[in-house]
Amino acid sequence: VLVDRMNLSPQQRSPYIALCSKLTARCHAIVFLPPASLAANRVLRRRNHSLSGPKGAFLSKQSHAKLVPPRYEEGFAMISICQDDAASDELGQYYSLVERAVPQKIAAPDGDEKGPVPTKRAGQDGNLPSSEAALPKKRKLE
Repeated sequence: VLVDRMNLSPQQRSPYIALCSKLTARCHAIVFLPPASLAANRVLRRRNHSLSGPKGAFLSKQSHAKLVPPRYEEGFAMISICQDDAASDELGQYYSLVERAVPQKIAAPDGDEKGPVPTKRAGQDGNLPSSEAALPKKRKLE
């Protein structure tokens, strides 16, 4: 499960951490934290988004200043902070490998576990890829 939200404070993050705890799922925080000026510039250039232009850039800078970084004490199993495109690419590759390596389980509405969900693998033998060719292509965050 991925939640794409700013969640600037522990109070905003706590419902998601509580949900993970209830479902006995590990909760990871990924903080995309480029310099405030770069983030504002990206928001300024966005098109077809509810938050863009000069007002969006201003709000982006305000949000950057309000961020209370996540802490393990909140209940996170892992916290990753990506300050540039290279760190984001590296973390994306990590999660891609983890997703391929760990069989996923799904729960029915009645809470009964339904077993592994097939995962996409590079090799027909089910082994993890042995080369970087199978990793996702790097892309620049815009």
